[in-house]
Amino acid sequence: MADSNRAWVFGAALLFVLTGCVSSGGPHEPHPSTAHHATPLARLEPIPLGGTPPPEDAGRLTFLAELSFPHSRLVAYVTEDTCGLLTDPGGSADGGNRLESGFPGEGQGSDRYPGGPYGTVSGADSSGRWASLTCSRNAMVIDYVSGDAEAPGQTRGHATVTEVADNPATTRIVVGDTGLRERISRQAAAAAHRT
Repeated sequence: MADSNRAWVFGAALLFVLTGCVSSGGPHEPHPSTAHHATPLARLEPIPLGGTPPPEDAGRLTFLAELSFPHSRLVAYVTEDTCGLLTDPGGSADGGNRLESGFPGEGQGSDRYPGGPYGTVSGADSSGRWASLTCSRNAMVIDYVSGDAEAPGQTRGHATVTEVADNPATTRIVVGDTGLRERISRQAAAAAHRT
């Protein structure tokens, strides 16, 4: 009888060790210490705009990043239900470009980058400056052709800036919290190396 009890105890202990003594939350969930929970754009600390005055509807816009190029400026902002960008806001004689995208609903948009889903909009202004805005509640990815051969001279706010093409000179601006910007920039760089 003692041998059968020992065998039962040994079997139970082995089963306990093999299944684990702590619930893991499932085989596909990331470990809590490695998971990144992005701060939504609307909860990031706003920045004051420098230089030219803000647009007329500035009261509803939360400015998150500002980049100064030799002949233009780009400002990234968020509202309650959209994100957007302005080029040369409030002071350019030749006008600027304004792009705005609503946040995609459930089952809409793309998962092109972490922190999605994303919606995308693009356009050019009368001077040939072109921008593409990829937008989610957690991040913005902007590809911008400023018409300048040089990189931006000054960057302020929640932005990571990378030069991604030479002809035409194209700047990628990732706006969001630091951790998510790093993840998006790494994924974009890896995708560029594969092409």
